Amino acid sequence: MIPPGSGIGTQSPIIKDEYCLCHLATGDMLRAAAAAVAAKTLLGIKAKEAMDNGELVSDDLVVEMIDEALKKPSCQKGIVANLHADKPPKDVTVEVQKVLSS
Repeated sequence: MIPPGSGIGTQSPIIKDEYCLCHLATGDMLRAAAAAVAAKTLLGIKAKEAMDNGELVSDDLVVEMIDEALKKPSCQKGIVANLHADKPPKDVTVEVQKVLSS
């Protein structure tokens, strides 16, 4: 885990391109999910509802989004992750590791 402001948002796309990895950024994923409401995706509806109410999107929903993204063929080689969460980083890391190992 790297602290905010350390350049991960700048470096992730470079690393992704250099090693042909998938870049997962929760901010981008949430915006895409909210935009997908038109497609009536359950994750998009839940994310947009929370954001429209001025709430944080729950970590559980973010982990579901990560799980869905990891199933894409573009993420099979590996990932560079730029994740934001409201739980302590250790707790989120454990949840993401569970998704990765399943």
